[in-house]
Amino acid sequence: MKQSHLQMSEKTKSLNKQLHLTLIIQAIGPLLSGNLPVLILVSMSLFTLENHYISLGCCSLLVWTAIINPIAAMIIITPFRKRIKIMLRIDKSESIISTAATSNPETDFNRTISTLKVTDLKIPTVRNNILEPINLF
Repeated sequence: MKQSHLQMSEKTKSLNKQLHLTLIIQAIGPLLSGNLPVLILVSMSLFTLENHYISLGCCSLLVWTAIINPIAAMIIITPFRKRIKIMLRIDKSESIISTAATSNPETDFNRTISTLKVTDLKIPTVRNNILEPINLF
């Protein structure tokens, strides 16, 4: 294991560390959000304590058990986090998307390869046998 760790690139080491942290949170998260509320509710019933606010809070924590795993992965792992920021338009960095539109060589269409920024995304369309981009935003 130590020899394979020496052969990893820095990016692989970083992603491995992020994955390790995500797996730890995915193991501990459901334990806290699933078992802790049940333990509180059982102890309240054993000691005949009644508090509707604590009972309601514990029951609402049980719902978060299935949500913790994907949220942990989306927040901790950098490529997922960057993609979500781009999708929600939170990240203002100049991300580049490379697109390629090819055509059949037997037709009159030209082969076009273009590089677009996410903020200037265009969809290629065909007008008069010429491939033209259309602005989306």
